[in-house]
Amino acid sequence: MTRTIKVGSIAILAVAGAAALGGAVWLQHDRIGMLKGLCKAGLPNFSRPAIVDSDHLGCAILGPRRRVSYVLLTGFETSSMVRSDLPPPPRRIGFQFGDTTKTCNQVKGCDRRVDWQLARKIPGLCGTGLASVTAYGWVTETPGRFGHLGSYSREFYEDEVVAVGPPPPDLVASMRRRLVEAGVTSCP
Repeated sequence: MTRTIKVGSIAILAVAGAAALGGAVWLQHDRIGMLKGLCKAGLPNFSRPAIVDSDHLGCAILGPRRRVSYVLLTGFETSSMVRSDLPPPPRRIGFQFGDTTKTCNQVKGCDRRVDWQLARKIPGLCGTGLASVTAYGWVTETPGRFGHLGSYSREFYEDEVVAVGPPPPDLVASMRRRLVEAGVTSCP
């Protein structure tokens, strides 16, 4: 009986070791695929930091926390990162407002400095809010539908804002020019 228990224990340890080694190799080869597969199988989303609501994230996989500089554009039914130092987003088919939407820290809330900058009136932009922001956070790595009406191909979950300022003058000039080209010459 003791020999059977020893052999069984060794077999169980061998299988567990092989599974752990296989999991480690899978994680190194395809982190996103492994984490998404485990989540779809009913396990927690292991890429989710504590400040991101699990119901909001679902099985979308987040990359590591990183520093990101971007220009945030807000307006009628939009909140989009129009310029950022993120790599290009995953491609997807369908209607899109922009590449990346932003979600404020879900524990601390939005940074008031960003709100104040977005509320500043910029002549000729018809109420569009713009702010240059540098923040730490996590961006989704899996393609999906995020933000208002699912019209963004990825989402940035903001953790900490480190700097806020006015938008770059060339972006403001470009937006004014585009509005004029579209026939918008006065704003209500």
